[in-house]
Amino acid sequence: MLVQGQNPLRGTVSYLSSQHVYVRFPSTGGLSVGDTLELPGSSGSRPALVIESLSSTSCMCTPLPGITVETDQEILGAPRKSGAPGTAREKDKEPAATLPEGEEQASENKTETEEVRERGTSREKNPAWGNLGGRVSLASYSDLKNQETDGNQRLRYTLNLYAKDLADGRLSLETYASFSHTAGQWNLIRENLGNGLKVYNLSATWQVSESFRLSAGRKINPRLSSVGAIDGLQGEMDLGSWRLGLVGGLRPDYADYGLNTGLFQTGGYVGYDWKWYTGEHAKHPRLHGTTERRGRRSQVSVSAAPEQPS
Repeated sequence: MLVQGQNPLRGTVSYLSSQHVYVRFPSTGGLSVGDTLELPGSSGSRPALVIESLSSTSCMCTPLPGITVETDQEILGAPRKSGAPGTAREKDKEPAATLPEGEEQASENKTETEEVRERGTSREKNPAWGNLGGRVSLASYSDLKNQETDGNQRLRYTLNLYAKDLADGRLSLETYASFSHTAGQWNLIRENLGNGLKVYNLSATWQVSESFRLSAGRKINPRLSSVGAIDGLQGEMDLGSWRLGLVGGLRPDYADYGLNTGLFQTGGYVGYDWKWYTGEHAKHPRLHGTTERRGRRSQVSVSAAPEQPS
């Protein structure tokens, strides 16, 4: 926390990922893992970011709830006095921040021993398999009748898995699928697997550069959620607060939500992020090679985040 009369360290946001904020300082001397960085304001600074790891000139941080920052935004840090308890010890134990390509990871006077130690501890905290998680669930719906006719039982299995920050934070995989069937009606599944299996998300996203990412597979674009799932390719480029995107592929089948090569569609969208998102896109779905319809959709998402106490 900054106190009156203290000279803060002044840095800028250099890169934004899906989970972390990278802040660049002339030097991170006096900062430690667990410290809170602050946003300057007319009425004083307010807590914004918590340092997870750091190198000699950069910090990898996690934003506090309700905090939104932008690239090149000024960030303030409160350096500890030399010799403060835990400062040097914590910096030695914590790994250097894993920065995007092109970011400098260390100063020129860093010793070889320090670099080896940072590389080793970085692998321990950020393993090659990234951030894994998921959930498997089973639900049963039973209909019991006090009649001569038998009741029925319906089973539903759900799988939700994700793997993020693979390949040095550039690759993410995710899937969400369900399988359901009614007891005694397995013949419907044998006739068409799509009567029971529904794949809502099965995609891979590659962060090509700091400003461009490409997704392949079946995925619902959060900026085009009203369109639904798209089987194909989706690319999005960040131009400051502007977002430009192109999509191309297939729509899921109307009957069983399976793959349908006759439902081709292409489109694009443009949006601007500033505590709210507004976007507009044009689509040209095709049915067996013939344009089925042309249209434009607009989507607005509003996000109101409470301010953090200063």
